[in-house]
Amino acid sequence: MMRIMEAVCMGKRTKRSLAIMLFAIYVFSLPFGTRSAMADLEGMSVPAVLATGDTALSDAIYLLELDGSGSFIHFPAGDSMFRNTNAGRHPELARAMALATLGRALAEGNRTPAVVDTYMAAVSKVMSDPYHMPDMDAGLDARQHNSFIAALALGWNQPDIRAAFSAVDRERISAFAKAGVVASSFVYANYMGDGTPKNSGQRVSMDGDTNTYSSPNYSEAIMGLFISSSMILDLNQVPALLDGYDHADFLTELSSLGLTDVYDTFAQTFQAQILAVQYDAGDAAKKAALVNSTVNGITWNDGQGRPFWRGLTLGQIVSDPVLLLNELIKTTFTETATEGDYIGRTGRAFEFNARDGEGTRDSLSYSAISLPNAYISTYLLQNYGYWNASGETALKQDIGNRMLVGSSDIQGKANNGYWSLRRGKEEYDNLATGTAWYFPYTEALGQSLGFMKEFLYGQHFENGLPSDWLTVEGSWGTADDATWSGSTVQLEKVLAADAAAGNGILLTPYSGADMDFYAPVKISAPAAPGSGKKIGIIGRYTDASNYYLLTYAWDAAALRIERIADGISSVLAEKPFQWETGKVYQVKGSFAGSSIKLFVNGDLQLQALDAALASGYAGLASNGVAGLFDDIYITATGELRPMAPRAPASLSAGAAGGVVHLVWDAVYDAASYNIKRSGTSGGPYTLAGTATVNQFSDPGLPEDETGYYVVTAANAMGESGSSVEVAVSHKLSLLPEADATLRGGSNAGVNYGTAATLDLKASGSANYYREAVIQFDLASLAALPVAGAKLKLYVRSSDSLPTPVPVSVYAVYDDQWTEGGVTYATKPAAYELLDTVPFTVAGSYLVWDVSGFVAAQAAGDRKVSFLIKDSTYSDKSISFSSRQSASNKPVLEIGF
Repeated sequence: MMRIMEAVCMGKRTKRSLAIMLFAIYVFSLPFGTRSAMADLEGMSVPAVLATGDTALSDAIYLLELDGSGSFIHFPAGDSMFRNTNAGRHPELARAMALATLGRALAEGNRTPAVVDTYMAAVSKVMSDPYHMPDMDAGLDARQHNSFIAALALGWNQPDIRAAFSAVDRERISAFAKAGVVASSFVYANYMGDGTPKNSGQRVSMDGDTNTYSSPNYSEAIMGLFISSSMILDLNQVPALLDGYDHADFLTELSSLGLTDVYDTFAQTFQAQILAVQYDAGDAAKKAALVNSTVNGITWNDGQGRPFWRGLTLGQIVSDPVLLLNELIKTTFTETATEGDYIGRTGRAFEFNARDGEGTRDSLSYSAISLPNAYISTYLLQNYGYWNASGETALKQDIGNRMLVGSSDIQGKANNGYWSLRRGKEEYDNLATGTAWYFPYTEALGQSLGFMKEFLYGQHFENGLPSDWLTVEGSWGTADDATWSGSTVQLEKVLAADAAAGNGILLTPYSGADMDFYAPVKISAPAAPGSGKKIGIIGRYTDASNYYLLTYAWDAAALRIERIADGISSVLAEKPFQWETGKVYQVKGSFAGSSIKLFVNGDLQLQALDAALASGYAGLASNGVAGLFDDIYITATGELRPMAPRAPASLSAGAAGGVVHLVWDAVYDAASYNIKRSGTSGGPYTLAGTATVNQFSDPGLPEDETGYYVVTAANAMGESGSSVEVAVSHKLSLLPEADATLRGGSNAGVNYGTAATLDLKASGSANYYREAVIQFDLASLAALPVAGAKLKLYVRSSDSLPTPVPVSVYAVYDDQWTEGGVTYATKPAAYELLDTVPFTVAGSYLVWDVSGFVAAQAAGDRKVSFLIKDSTYSDKSISFSSRQSASNKPVLEIGF
């Protein structure tokens, strides 16, 4: 034991030593009298199982092993397998997951005596001893009970294990499964027996608890209980079981089998307003009638068109239970991952964004409770053959991908700690606190399913700079950061590199050849002037003259992969990159044989092939850059299962020469891109074309239409979601930033900038003379070339016109006038005539071609002014809508 603890303290925290450490810590937390059992365990059970390399399994055996008297020897005095407290206590979750871990081993063919004996003894003990027996209420405790029933189901599917149970234990297992199906159906059936929809107050567990919401850590467990129980009973028999269910008969069955804790729950009455009938606690007959009417009869009649759960009928579920799993997963893994291999993809657990009556519940614990239930349901459907039998290929791919993204995200958080905003208070969740009791089992099951990598090492610096880290160069320490985690109360403890100390190298205790090394990095202040400024991670460090550097080079504004060999630096790969000060970037270095890859925020940025350095320590580097690191972790190397790429980001568009040009950020695992266009915002979209690079030119948008574009990325695994939509047209319509009527004679000094009209009248009398000025800002054109420009003014009213009136637009080069100051007396000088058009009828736009002048001004001061007047002195009044008008404002329409 001392050797184990010494290995941990020296930093050699492989997954094996971590799991051993967890139950070693547990032993030394027990009363003194129980510790002697560790010697027996180390001498017999654990070494036999450790030979398989499954340390979660050895931990499970340790927690669940019985002594000769049939007692759990590693439980604290007075503790039980399941307390049924509606609280989901961590130790109970751990024991339930431990039992499921043993079931998983049996399903995978492990017949090590320690595994078989511990499993058989623990199951029999739980079923026969009311103190340890789950009550099967399908409330919040389902988070434990589902693991227990899943453990039964996994053993039940093995003929030799099923035969090893006594006849009475086989009957008890069937009764437990029946209780699981009935209780979960009673809670989550969408309709009551009379066909009326259930409301939230009617969703009560079998003992009357109303804490049965549809949030993932409830629904995944409660509907997971339905799945696991149905496997034991045979899913095809479930409709008949429920349709013919009789509550009173089942109570008699439970009593005869000695399942007293389950009996007490099913017999317990409660006060509730169901079907508009209020009854008192103690009325057993009414409870029985309530349960019966909910789970049989019309509730299950698919022909009535009343779904069982979330739009699925019971018939659909029996035909293909993967549909039920899909409903669970698609409402659980819905957010964007911020950790792990799939940053930016959909699959982070919903529970990180959940809220309750006490505020934000952004908690690792809730997600870590939810995740194993999703795993268990997936594993059972695979083990019982339903997964392969299902024809839902795309649906199964989506289930797997969402769980893969969510697992990768939560593994990063769980292995390094995570600030939790939970129930109005801030806590720190990590493997040193509550999640340590059950997350190793979750990891083991996730690895078995292919959803999680092996965790090798992690550090989050909450206790300062670890003593087993080695400072090779520079000055390193920890600091408090107020913005790293988004915490509003608690400062985050982070690792800080001192820029003034020059070159800095800090090594973790972990050494290896192949690894994926994750390190969130933030530049807290710009680098001082000078060359060689960089910050990032180190791989395969053997000594000060031999290692790899994966860094951001500040002076070159570039990402780099460098090799330091015999003290000589060689740049293996480099690309431009703009790193923003004060922003956290998720950096990952992947080392696999001769392959070296650098990821930033989940996207592959650089890769190189180099075999000069085969193995060494992982570490951090900083040279002259004030930077921060936190929550670093190392997992087994290699890309997880291929999946559809993430959606392209930063889509932008412009038009020139009748062609729309689009550009977006490249997606590293995309083989191609689909460019889609619609004439309506939000679609539906049609395919405008495909591209293999991150840009596209579309000549297909009609001249007079606005196009709404999205881009998706695709590879062999499928197509991503859509990018953010952008709108583009061959024309840009600008509204004026200033306009005003100018009047002569006695009104020459009056400003009319706030009027709703622009008035014209070329009269021989100075007092009646009117013309107008208007100005547009061209800054929004950026560098786009101007292919054409038209000034459009709407005619609101006019005098009677027997003949057309020519209205002219003149170029104005002086743009210093203001709307609130310009008058006829101070008007800017007008220069050459640009265009003249005839006017005859009010109620439409007059349009002038001003292309050349606008193009010149766009290349100059990016302002353009016009003077509008009747140059023939027709003595006719014409009124246009000004920019102050409620409608039909002036427009400068620019084409590209």
